Amino acid sequence: MSARRTCLVTGGSGVLGQALTRALLDRGEKVRIFDLRPPGPLPDGAEFVRGDVRGRKSAMVACAGCDAVFHLAACMPQARLGPAAFWAVNVGGTLNLLDGCVRHRVRRFVFASTIEIYGPQRDLPLVEDAPKLFTGTYSRNKWECEAHCRSYRRSYGLEVSMLRMPMIFGPGFYHEKTTLALFERVRKGRIIPIPGRPDIPYSCVAASDAAAAFLSASDRKESDGEAFNIAAPDSPTVREFLDGFIRAVGSRSRTVVVPAWLIEPGLKLLHSLDLTPPIIRTPPELIPFAFTGGAYSIDKARRLLGYAPEHTCAEAVAATYLWYHRKGKTS
Repeated sequence: MSARRTCLVTGGSGVLGQALTRALLDRGEKVRIFDLRPPGPLPDGAEFVRGDVRGRKSAMVACAGCDAVFHLAACMPQARLGPAAFWAVNVGGTLNLLDGCVRHRVRRFVFASTIEIYGPQRDLPLVEDAPKLFTGTYSRNKWECEAHCRSYRRSYGLEVSMLRMPMIFGPGFYHEKTTLALFERVRKGRIIPIPGRPDIPYSCVAASDAAAAFLSASDRKESDGEAFNIAAPDSPTVREFLDGFIRAVGSRSRTVVVPAWLIEPGLKLLHSLDLTPPIIRTPPELIPFAFTGGAYSIDKARRLLGYAPEHTCAEAVAATYLWYHRKGKTS
């Protein structure tokens, strides 16, 4: 890469947005962050533009003069919005930015999708052309956005890539209450219950690894028009993951399996009623993953993007835990 690019990062104040901004600046790129709020101290060399992706005019203006747009901004299931509100942000916002790319002749659009489009499945690991079973409104929004990306590629020649990720861990993590409750129990050395199935696979990704994938997707011609699974290099069992995380942070906690017959009927009932479990506080549409776990092949990303994730699941979560508790002591 010879010429310095101007890159727009929507949702640049989030977990992945902060990691991607740092990675772009480290490469000497110009970075414009487009978000509702700034990412704390603005990194040297970055420009902040306050705006909402639902605002067509502001989204259009944000794209002006850019060579690449990294679209990360979205409302996740934890936001607990209605279908229309989810669509307005996730799909309407994406369409506004795609139009901005066409108007301002942006070369590459890299879209943050989700592994939730696959839904809970038992034949793992899942590759990119696996069936799409979805989990709810959020995952259907993301799949619709992928279709729009491909449509703009066909109609306007916009280069697009779609990266599907599980939960992303890194500095700035705040949104998943179940995980934050886990952090607190581990900090206090309490027992960590595993609900029913300790041997199902677990998947996540470190923000720094995901950011590296976004950079590669914006650079490589092989990524144009393609979707990629982006995850950690391992898919440990839930018990292996939790035990590894506990060891990594030096906690006295230990894991205990809660028999499936005690909890699964209740979880299934809560899911059927679209209710949130009062203890684990997981969004209802994500409950079915408790019965199957998740594992996602990253072979395609390794091959076409040169993706080489450096952090295991336990390492990614341990680093986030340590950041989170340091933050609590200094805030």
